Amino acid sequence: MTGRPVAMIDCFGILNDEKIKRYFELGCEVKGLGRGHVKRIKDQVKVGK
Repeated sequence: MTGRPVAMIDCFGILNDEKIKRYFELGCEVKGLGRGHVKRIKDQVKVGK
């Protein structure tokens, strides 16, 4: 645990959409190679707050 938000870079597609959503809810940043829908998930989490 870092005690503060972190940046997650998913180069190998290991994280599923639910895990990505959870990281956004925790205030972390997520980047994924070849995963254009990550921004959509981030926007949904912002609207939900």
